[in-house]
Amino acid sequence: NVAGAPAIGLIAHVDTSPQASGTDVKPLVHRDYDGGVIALPIGGTRLDPATMPELSEKLGHDIVSASGDTLLGADDKAGVAVIMAAVKHLVENPELPRPTLRIAFTPDEEIGSFGSSALFAAAGASRRFALALVFEPARPNGDLVHSRKGTGNFTATCGGRAAHAASPSRAGRNAI
Repeated sequence: NVAGAPAIGLIAHVDTSPQASGTDVKPLVHRDYDGGVIALPIGGTRLDPATMPELSEKLGHDIVSASGDTLLGADDKAGVAVIMAAVKHLVENPELPRPTLRIAFTPDEEIGSFGSSALFAAAGASRRFALALVFEPARPNGDLVHSRKGTGNFTATCGGRAAHAASPSRAGRNAI
């Protein structure tokens, strides 16, 4: 609803690993993690801080896991949830200014992947938005993921006014 604002893409991936079933997932919430071993009820799986040092950074946090016989599949499902929550908020508050949003849930995240490449080629994505926010979960230590492997082409146009350093300061305009 902001005239002239460039469109922004919001992108998340929905693939999961084939290493375990994603069917009949029974998520468990381990409240107020105390730093010990979390024994999952099925299959003898143990989440042990001795082999998973990132757990030591989660003291007092709630931890979500699968039950031990399935894959939780939460890799980028959090990104999907964030995008959908943002859309819901904007729909419920139409008076809020916003650019045009273009949303994509890709079938995979790998570079050169057939699913994502086909989706963006069919959509003419490079012409559909000025920039994209690609949602990824945080690193194990909580750091924000701010970049991904890949390539892109862009053009930057800078405007300014040339002036010699000995000219009065208002004669020139920095282009950067």
